[in-house]
Amino acid sequence: MSVLRTAKTVLEASNVVLLQYEKPADQSTAVQKKRAEYGQVYYDKFAGKPATPAPPPPTAPTTPTGFKLGDVVQFTGGAVYTSSIAHTPAHSRGKSRCKVTQINSNRNPLHLISEDGGGVHGWVGLGDVAKIGQAPATPFKEDRVKVGKGTTFRTGAGANFPVAGTIAEGGVFTVVEEKNGFGKLKSGAGWLNLANAQRV
Repeated sequence: MSVLRTAKTVLEASNVVLLQYEKPADQSTAVQKKRAEYGQVYYDKFAGKPATPAPPPPTAPTTPTGFKLGDVVQFTGGAVYTSSIAHTPAHSRGKSRCKVTQINSNRNPLHLISEDGGGVHGWVGLGDVAKIGQAPATPFKEDRVKVGKGTTFRTGAGANFPVAGTIAEGGVFTVVEEKNGFGKLKSGAGWLNLANAQRV
């Protein structure tokens, strides 16, 4: 009791009870910290101090995909990647009815697994997925464009996306999708700003 009366902090008082009186099996630093936090709430209450507000509960991460786990979707055909951040596709697959098994906000945000034997098992881009009963993205005829030396391409269809790489020598490339003035490279490496390209 004499130690409790002269303790300078709640943690000091709490540890006296925990370590010298109750002596539980788990006397770890984590337990000491948690016990002191409980004590601090009551100290503040009876000492006339306003209680420290509890931090807000964490919010579930959201993604701009428009899909949720377990959705059954139509894969409209295209590149399939081994990871959500991969730039080079592992293979291509045709149309397939699939289930969404993972979601994130990277360049290939949906992980799909075929439900009809279509062979899709991997990460895909949003442009290759449509909700069942919903028309897929407007079909886009492949186009060939010429770009100059040092042209950059980005991870997504917009100048706000990070640069994914640079075309060292320039040349002619095939784009398979157009969005926001950007063209998606057939290789899956990224998106070209079509303002910097010439159709051929």
